[in-house]
Amino acid sequence: MNRRNAIKGVVAFSFVGASVFSIKKWFDVYKPVQISQFIDHKTLIAELAETIIPRTSSPGAKDAKVEEYIITMLINCTENRVQHTFIDGLKRCKQCAWKSLIKHLKLVMSLRKSLF
Repeated sequence: MNRRNAIKGVVAFSFVGASVFSIKKWFDVYKPVQISQFIDHKTLIAELAETIIPRTSSPGAKDAKVEEYIITMLINCTENRVQHTFIDGLKRCKQCAWKSLIKHLKLVMSLRKSLF
């Protein structure tokens, strides 16, 4: 009989733990995004926009200040869930860039050590 109660307790505890995690994640996704988060990533947004619309004989994305338009549209015209997804994507992009930079710096340092 004690085994059954123990198994029920473990299952109930696991269910409550998973529910709390899911509810917390849901509240995090639907809470409003701080405008400062967009402003902090303004240069990254500008660089990504410039990659898509480069300067040629016509103005590029930076010249047209597309990053300000993107931030304004995200703040005023999108749901909180979409805003969080966009911010998370920018954070992932920044992490990938740092990892790539560190990898290349390590390669350069190893080449430098072998040459000198």
